[in-house]
Amino acid sequence: MAASDYNEATLSTNYDSLNLDQTSCKGDASSKKLHDSTLAQLDVAGKVILEIGSAGGEALRSFEGRGAAELIGVDQNELFLDIARASAGPTPSRFIAADMHVLPLDTNSVDIIVSKYTFHYTEDVQGLVRELCRVLRPGGQLLAVFNAVEMKSSSPYLEAPVSLNRWYPVFLDCGERQFTAKNCASTSQEWRDALAACGFAITFSQQLDGNDKWDNEVVQYQHHRPADLFTQTLHARFMGTCQCKRG
Repeated sequence: MAASDYNEATLSTNYDSLNLDQTSCKGDASSKKLHDSTLAQLDVAGKVILEIGSAGGEALRSFEGRGAAELIGVDQNELFLDIARASAGPTPSRFIAADMHVLPLDTNSVDIIVSKYTFHYTEDVQGLVRELCRVLRPGGQLLAVFNAVEMKSSSPYLEAPVSLNRWYPVFLDCGERQFTAKNCASTSQEWRDALAACGFAITFSQQLDGNDKWDNEVVQYQHHRPADLFTQTLHARFMGTCQCKRG
């Protein structure tokens, strides 16, 4: 999570009152249901599981009692990590404040990476995917839900590389809680290309329409809409040694 884009104190103070099951569009709701169902069915016995953008550790707690070797949560918001540490279960766990592009983990040390609504904060899709394959063991799994876009033919951003001029500036008004966020406009094809280049085999991919969120009655968004937004659910398996070049 790009912690600097949020009012950390407000979010952490009100964390217990946040409705984490509340989603802002039909696509998000369907993707969340699919993602949670998949996590519930994973064979995690003896596995090291890493969640990127772990916030208060809700997803990691769903693995408690299932024989996981270790649970690791990474987030940039230390206040959220304190919440996760305080509510951790008996499974060995670590909660680390770190940038997802530079994970403080050994190479080939993780069996499963999960992430929900975090990957779309990257400006460097290829760099992030390289880091994911570095820490995953051969045969390791990646399960993620994030926003992706399909650029409109009339958009001035159509041929632009991933850079600051492709951020969505978004203002979220959740009643008493108001904050701003930035959502990077990377396409699903950029993600597919980066994963393929690093030796991932995509086993499942689904896009669901996220455009109705802009008219949502609960969470209000304001942005410049250079593209159509989709919620991307993606499962991939790392087939072996990272094939991509760094730099």
